[in-house]
Amino acid sequence: MYTIGLIDDELSEIKKIRRTIKQNASILETEYAFKSYDIPTTSDEVVDLLFSDVLRDIENSRISALIIDYKIIVSTIKIKGTDIFKKVKDRVVQFPVIILTEVVAESILPDFVDADKVYEKRFFFRLQDDYSKEKVEHIFDSMKKYVAQKDEITVKLDLLKDKLSDGDRNAIKEILELEKKLDAFIPVNQTQFDMVFNEGKVTEIMRMLNEINGMLG
Repeated sequence: MYTIGLIDDELSEIKKIRRTIKQNASILETEYAFKSYDIPTTSDEVVDLLFSDVLRDIENSRISALIIDYKIIVSTIKIKGTDIFKKVKDRVVQFPVIILTEVVAESILPDFVDADKVYEKRFFFRLQDDYSKEKVEHIFDSMKKYVAQKDEITVKLDLLKDKLSDGDRNAIKEILELEKKLDAFIPVNQTQFDMVFNEGKVTEIMRMLNEINGMLG
């Protein structure tokens, strides 16, 4: 099951996005759902609050992709979807994020925005057009690749941690490397070793534990 996160200040636009995806995803035979994010209306820190909610959901595998409207109006505040896009990509670089916009040229101006991740609304909402079908396929393809790569790293990590538990110190370096890779797919604020111990310290701890076990044995 894939869940697509949606950030838009207009309910009518949310409905259009859902309808477009439902129509063009029908031939993909993939289970999916939607999550629409509530946009705070009583705070000046709208971008940070939305980012915090999204990051929490990515961390807990509650969403597999995110579609953000480029222009979001909250009271008298105008928010650019690219601001949220940047925060997510800075923290979880491999997570699939799409900007939906009426002004493509303006939306792709920032250097950090990949033009391939910016979809033009007027074409995206034309259900029968090739553009719409192609973009929906891209969304699902991105989600599948993201989840598959994340799961592959997670499985490898679990196997290596089992080896480490059995006293195989050679697994330490591989674990550290894989956890760095995993951080590009899911926000791990504090990994098993990285950010706490460097490889040398972990090796020393393992050596001491082995000595203690030898004394006790």
